[in-house]
Amino acid sequence: MNNYVWYPDDYQKNTRQDEEPKSLMIPQPKKTRFYKKNWFACIVSSLLTAALCLGGFSLVVYQTDWLDPSSPSTAQGSQTPEDITSGVDQSQLFFQQIADRADRQELSGNAIYEKVHVSIVGIETKGQANSFLNQTVALGSGSGIIISSDGYIVTNNHVIDNATEVTVTLSDGTEYEAKLVATDSETDIAVIKIEATGLPEATLGDSDAVLVGDRAFALGNPLGLDLSSSFTGGYISGVNRKLDIEGEDSNFIQTDAAINPGNSGGALVNAYGEVIGINTVKYSGESVEGIGFAIPINEAKEITDQLLNQGYVSRPSIGITISTVTDAIKEYYGFADTGVYIASVETFSGAQRAGLQPGDIITHVNGTRVNTIEELEEIKDQYSVGDALTLTVNRDGEVFDAEVTLTDSQAAANSGSGTKGTELPKADR
Repeated sequence: MNNYVWYPDDYQKNTRQDEEPKSLMIPQPKKTRFYKKNWFACIVSSLLTAALCLGGFSLVVYQTDWLDPSSPSTAQGSQTPEDITSGVDQSQLFFQQIADRADRQELSGNAIYEKVHVSIVGIETKGQANSFLNQTVALGSGSGIIISSDGYIVTNNHVIDNATEVTVTLSDGTEYEAKLVATDSETDIAVIKIEATGLPEATLGDSDAVLVGDRAFALGNPLGLDLSSSFTGGYISGVNRKLDIEGEDSNFIQTDAAINPGNSGGALVNAYGEVIGINTVKYSGESVEGIGFAIPINEAKEITDQLLNQGYVSRPSIGITISTVTDAIKEYYGFADTGVYIASVETFSGAQRAGLQPGDIITHVNGTRVNTIEELEEIKDQYSVGDALTLTVNRDGEVFDAEVTLTDSQAAANSGSGTKGTELPKADR
């Protein structure tokens, strides 16, 4: 029987016990010329491959601007403010406006309150009850803003509308009876006056500089004088808001600062303690929260200046009463065209001087097609009294242009549109 023994430590093969162990020999490759050529070829091939890869990478970088900081594909973390703003509509202007404020110091909430609240007043009104007894009853309450040290106060028209008595309460509790200066229902602005001097007038800001995201604060008397000089804060939620509110013609500033009944006529203030708006309206309902609106102070100041200087607001007028002609109306009545139908022409108006007649249909204003009253009014309101508009008119199929000079819609009446029906005493101007 043959016996085999394993010698792992000596790297020997299994051998028969009666044989001499043989040493292991590991074969070594021969260093031939062919072997040297293979190494040389590998080195050359590696260098060529590296060169091709580097060239391809450079071409991709050049075509895609991977390493260009201004490239949109740059990682978000490495973008500069300029890179970010270049991809947002009108953001350059937005960030420029922010940069322009760099030298202005925002105030703390405490400082803003102390600066502004002394210029905010409480307003309580009384009027005749709708009964045969003609009783004088409380109508409501609101807020106002002192705009001059000699007693002129701006508020909302709806705060003092139909009032026969108006009581103004200053921040220190002093009460005054107020008189009406003038009011304008279309913008919901009214000016009243108290006989006092040395009053702390509010600092007015620039509502055109307001940006979404700005801090905003509302000061007023929500729910009456029991909560006088209330101060709420939030942000500017939107600008140039159009609201479908009867009798109000304005762009509004939207804010989430709490505005409640009684805040009307009070101030919307920026982070520098400047009044940027007059709080006027809010959305309410179970599913609504934090949606309030203010009349921009730049617009309010323009209206206020006219009310103080002439007692009414001057607005451009063509001198016609109009209605919209739709396709259906055109088809039904057999009108010559769609557009704005002239129902009547006012005597001595620009329209009469231009030869316009009832039954004419306005199709264009200064070359721009108008299909509705709103479109015509939007163009007209961009102009002032004394400016001329070119109206394209269709008169029973005959088309012609008429140049109309805009007149003052309130000059003849010489009174504010919001003063009708009120017996509130007039202040001397």
